[in-house]
Amino acid sequence: MAYHQASDPAPDSSASVAIRAYSHLAEDEDTDEMDFEPWYVSSDVIGFRCRYYDFENESWSSDWEDTNSIPSLLEITLYMEPIEKYAQPETIQRLVVIPVAPAVTNAVKVDQKEAGEGANTAAGARASRG
Repeated sequence: MAYHQASDPAPDSSASVAIRAYSHLAEDEDTDEMDFEPWYVSSDVIGFRCRYYDFENESWSSDWEDTNSIPSLLEITLYMEPIEKYAQPETIQRLVVIPVAPAVTNAVKVDQKEAGEGANTAAGARASRG
């Protein structure tokens, strides 16, 4: 995902934050983020920051490199036009918890013999009741 400030092509619109989302699988050497259609968020948004919490390093980071998982804690910050002229931008910040299961390290193995015996036992029990 890329985000930047751009002019919305709608009539009478000013610069706004535009987000371009695309799959990392679509990326190659010739991929240019500008080739993807932007989504204009708001002309009042003058900045955007998204970071994830790295529990191993106990710090916030902006670069998510692990394509086989999703982060479990995000910090999303929007910077809005100031209410008063020449004031600091208004900041809206939220923490988002994404419930994810821990990585599976030891998969459960089912012994074929045990599975077959269980199936036969269940079938025998049904036959004896019928």
